[in-house]
Amino acid sequence: MFEVCCGRYPFGKCDRLRYMEHICRGERDPMHDLRASESIKSLITDCWSHDPLYRPEFGQINLALNNRESTHLRHSSSEPENLHRHAKIGFF
Repeated sequence: MFEVCCGRYPFGKCDRLRYMEHICRGERDPMHDLRASESIKSLITDCWSHDPLYRPEFGQINLALNNRESTHLRHSSSEPENLHRHAKIGFF
């Protein structure tokens, strides 16, 4: 999720050994450049939990992302307000 939201790997450009050192020390990328809601940042942090039992399952991640998406949907101004109305007129 971090890579998708930030467009980069955690800890910038470092080799695999340095990356593993960061993770093994319990360090996590501070996400300063992540332009996302606190709920998304919190979800990413939960996914990074050291204890696998505290990491969300894929179903929980999917649900959290779908819930967030449904609260932030914006419709195009060119989208018909009532598609069924047009169907009755015979456009479809």
